[in-house]
Amino acid sequence: MFSYNKIINVLEVYSKRNIYDYLSRPDIEFDKDYSDAGQKFRQPIYKDDQKSKNGRSCWL
Repeated sequence: MFSYNKIINVLEVYSKRNIYDYLSRPDIEFDKDYSDAGQKFRQPIYKDDQKSKNGRSCWL
């Protein structure tokens, strides 16, 4: 049985505030500067970002 508190709501993760915050400092080493809750929201965004890049740099 799952606890609602442990399940991350997709709408909470991909809020405008979290996306802007991630885009301003996208590197994983900045996670330590955030609270546990902030890290919990940044990690799925980081993983999706890395999947979309397929290991490539997107700088043109």
